[in-house]
Amino acid sequence: MVVVKMSDDLVRILYVGRVDDMKSVDKLLEAVSKVDIQGSIPRFHVDIVGDNILGYGKPLEAYIEDAERLAIDDTVTFHGWVDYYD
Repeated sequence: MVVVKMSDDLVRILYVGRVDDMKSVDKLLEAVSKVDIQGSIPRFHVDIVGDNILGYGKPLEAYIEDAERLAIDDTVTFHGWVDYYD
């Protein structure tokens, strides 16, 4: 995971890797839901790049639904699989 400070009022957090419970993506989403307080300073946004290509656990769509259920879908962006050369 990489944290990049983009400006004084926004911190971007980047996760690149396999998206499954073995990589604790579920715990990342739970943690985001606990600190995602509207008006928090600094504000933050989480970008998740990757997919569950090996099929361990639930598919990417289930994590997207988890983010919606936790009401953090405006704070977390799922980019899915990105080709190595893109």
